[in-house]
Amino acid sequence: MSKTSKIVYLVLVILVVILGGVYINGSSSDKGIIKIGVIIPLSGPISSYGEAAMGGFKLAQKEINESGGILNRQVELLFEDDQCDSNKGISAYNKLKSIDRVSFLFVFSCNDVSGPIIPLIQKDKIPSLVFVAPKTEKPQDNYVFRNYPADFLQGQFIANFAWQELKKKKAAVVFIKNNYGEEVSRSFVEEFKKLGGEIVLDDGISENETDLKTEWLKVKEQKADFIYFPAYSSNYVTGLKQMKEIGLSIPVVVGETIATEEVKKLNQAQGVLFVASKSTNPEGFQTKVKTVHNGVINFLTPYAYDAFFILKDAIAKTGSLDNKGVRNNLAKTSYRGIASPLVEFKDDGNLKEAKFEVMMIKNSHAVPYK
Repeated sequence: MSKTSKIVYLVLVILVVILGGVYINGSSSDKGIIKIGVIIPLSGPISSYGEAAMGGFKLAQKEINESGGILNRQVELLFEDDQCDSNKGISAYNKLKSIDRVSFLFVFSCNDVSGPIIPLIQKDKIPSLVFVAPKTEKPQDNYVFRNYPADFLQGQFIANFAWQELKKKKAAVVFIKNNYGEEVSRSFVEEFKKLGGEIVLDDGISENETDLKTEWLKVKEQKADFIYFPAYSSNYVTGLKQMKEIGLSIPVVVGETIATEEVKKLNQAQGVLFVASKSTNPEGFQTKVKTVHNGVINFLTPYAYDAFFILKDAIAKTGSLDNKGVRNNLAKTSYRGIASPLVEFKDDGNLKEAKFEVMMIKNSHAVPYK
């Protein structure tokens, strides 16, 4: 090889390394479409949640692209169905990262999916917004942000509501055995005990459990005066019915997963309480969603919409797709959205301020408890 050829070869190698590094850091010089991955449950036990999130994402995508995109580039959303299954969630993540090569990510699924994906996101340094996430130690450089209140805060809120508002002293806890159920129930138990309450039952059930008569008989035997029942809609369908069949009439607070059209219509669900993030979902906004989405619209829809605009603002402020720059600007977010009046993040990516409200199922609708 001649001296000139060696120089040319060396220059080419250097260019490959530099350009490869630029791509890895999310700053590709490609001026084409910006790819964003979306991992949501479009089938399985909480498919209505994924469907509702899709409506928010689609409307945001439409509005952003029609107004010129982000950095004058159109945005493409790549949806993957995780079915609220951890293995399918990881497969979806690997596909979006390695095959589709997305620059950013939305994970609006259950804890069983987000839990194992979040460490991968942190390792790969992909700026992401998630709906739910288990409580973890804050990494040195956090790349995961959440514009919905953390589950453990919800458990604490319910404990205070039961103790202070309902004046209950003996609680029975029956929870779904997954990341979501275990986290909210654990935080409830810890907080209720701190307040001076007694936990007379603390049992887990499987996601597929439908016969809960044994659990409810235990509740009666232990003379509980309150039930906390964070589970999935499939558990509520028969669980609440069996509760009434054995004459168990003490107050019960369930998870926000009851707020599906299927469960709200059930006779046994009427009068049941649940806690959700205090948010808004205006009629005008829902009307806009319906222009791009024929499916379910619920409380999750505006959170998905807001998440997209939070990410858009962070990318615009960065001026490129540089992952660290976008991460830094996500950390500085101060966003006034549809669901929440103000979104700001703590160092760990959770909201600086989380507000909840108690709701009741009444005449097949979710209405404020008071």
